Amino acid sequence: MTICKRIQLGDKAQLDLLCKISRDTFFATFQATSELVQMELYMQQAFSEQQLNHEIYHPHTQFYILYSAGNACGYFKINFSTAQSEPKPDNYLEIQRIYLYPEYQGKGIADDAIEYIMTVAKLNYIKVIWLGVAEDNYRAYRFYGKQGFKPNGVHLFDFAGEIQSDICMEMLIPDNSSIRDTR
Repeated sequence: MTICKRIQLGDKAQLDLLCKISRDTFFATFQATSELVQMELYMQQAFSEQQLNHEIYHPHTQFYILYSAGNACGYFKINFSTAQSEPKPDNYLEIQRIYLYPEYQGKGIADDAIEYIMTVAKLNYIKVIWLGVAEDNYRAYRFYGKQGFKPNGVHLFDFAGEIQSDICMEMLIPDNSSIRDTR
């Protein structure tokens, strides 16, 4: 069973864990297709304690640590409204990051995370979930396609000063009438 635990503001232990998981999983995902120096530069910028703490405090961003059998195995970051990396309507939600340690991939954990994100989206009256997938991340592209995401253009990604083109994928959310707002 996968547990999605939202990172709480001001929790130093959770922030330290997020920093570690962010660096480890990003490196594991892209080490075969990216230059080491550029990856290190990007990780210093994107996954520093200061940067992640700043992102956690954004009112329209949520981070979750994923746990399987009590072990932290990955994380995801979702953005609403003005926190999205591209201008989108308020009824869109961006999955900016979802990463797992390699040994946890293919075990249904990412499926559980997407299901959880869909519930969050419905509770917030979101109509579209979108994300960018690196053009050479075929495994992620196939995974999101199986989840119901469809390619819908290009998303530009700043990888330590190098602008890369990611594949933008979107999924329409079914009618929210079956979800009761529990806020």
